[in-house]
Amino acid sequence: PIARAVRPDKLALAALAATLRAWKTGAWRAFPIYRAASANVEELEGRGGALLERVPRSKSLTVTLVPSLAAFGGGTSPERLFASRALAVESETRSADALASLMREGSPPIVARVERGKVLLDLRSVSPEEDALLAAALESLAAGAAAPSRVR
Repeated sequence: PIARAVRPDKLALAALAATLRAWKTGAWRAFPIYRAASANVEELEGRGGALLERVPRSKSLTVTLVPSLAAFGGGTSPERLFASRALAVESETRSADALASLMREGSPPIVARVERGKVLLDLRSVSPEEDALLAAALESLAAGAAAPSRVR
């Protein structure tokens, strides 16, 4: 009876075959997780600098480029960290948690982590194709950062 419970179905076998084919042909290099892992820090620095140039100066919102450590797999391998760069977002009028919540509620939603009182947007978790969307979201946030925070 146990053999029946653990026997793979057609879908699992098809997924395994596709994965093995990707490894054999080298197509795995195009997977987002591997592109993120292979990005070098200088590339991330350049992208971060370009994003900073697009964010308008605001008295109540500060965006800086800071060193960061990225963990892959949603933290399933916390012992293996990668040097990275992140945009640190701070507001004079909102707490870091309120700012992160506001970013998640936006369109498109931006999921960031809060660390030491700052909202961090790790550039390893943002594909280069999404940089324009991130810049637009930060521009919008900077324009509305002086508004009072919502009470829930």
